[in-house]
Amino acid sequence: MPETSTARARLDSWKEIAAYIGRDIRTAMRWEKERSLPVHRVPGDGARQPVFAYKDELDEWLEQKEGSADIERPIEVAVPPGSARPSETTDGKNEDRHSGRKRALFFGMIGLSLVAAASIAIFRHRPAAPGTALVVRIRFAANAIRAYDDADHLLWTHIFPKPVHPEVLKRPELTENLVRIADLYGDGGWEALVTVPLEQNADPHAMSLTEIDCFSNTGKLLWSYLPHEYFRFGEYELDGPWIVADVFISQTAKPIIWASLEHYRWGNSFVVQLDPQTGKATVRFVNTGPVYKLSETRIAGKPYLLMGGFNNEYAAGILVAIEESKPYAVSP
Repeated sequence: MPETSTARARLDSWKEIAAYIGRDIRTAMRWEKERSLPVHRVPGDGARQPVFAYKDELDEWLEQKEGSADIERPIEVAVPPGSARPSETTDGKNEDRHSGRKRALFFGMIGLSLVAAASIAIFRHRPAAPGTALVVRIRFAANAIRAYDDADHLLWTHIFPKPVHPEVLKRPELTENLVRIADLYGDGGWEALVTVPLEQNADPHAMSLTEIDCFSNTGKLLWSYLPHEYFRFGEYELDGPWIVADVFISQTAKPIIWASLEHYRWGNSFVVQLDPQTGKATVRFVNTGPVYKLSETRIAGKPYLLMGGFNNEYAAGILVAIEESKPYAVSP
């Protein structure tokens, strides 16, 4: 039934309440006692009075608590399709402790990924064709990007319809480390893949609304990939916004573009293969946690994509290898 001003969306059991806040039943019951989780009881006698909660009250409570020392909004809420959910009898204290470890690992891995990405070729050098200046560096401005050659001469500027998010301008390394410059078409020219977070509105999460743009060496916008993928993990539906965590170009017979993206709040992620000619995206891997880093190796002559990250289902770090010729894979 659609919500109206006179009918509020209601959850009518501990199971529904726990699922809505992304925790197990025992933790939801403990939070009601210790942290004033807004849960109501149907009037009547007896120790087992039916409970209910309003979604708008839970949303308001979560917004007030999110990011505070009192509670962390969970990352570990999702399970892959067909998998069993974590036991509803999980001890809440252990769950909170694991959540803290995951968050610490999350930020630690982000730092490692930035350091590693800094060593990847933003600055790639090779002999240029006579009279041709090649792009080797991309810098961000208030509403544009600027491309420079190896002598630091400005080659071209591309202006976006919306401003670049101000957080990027404060810490440009966050996005410049996701710039990739390579010969994608095999014609001796260079193309630039640029991850662009554009300011959408006053929402503090707006930096998560990113796209990947592909530019020619002369500054022509060849294609854009805007992630609009939708997934269902058990009872949970995720449709973004999605953060671009890493971009990797596989140097096989034909270059292949890989990109890992994670949900801005819950951390679930997926990896897409992008067609260098059109930017068409094919989902190749889905994980119940973030994928921070992409790389590649060969086993018996076959290329395998390597993915490093974290799996919420097992509460552990992961290294995944998928055969690049296979169509699709999911985390265990």
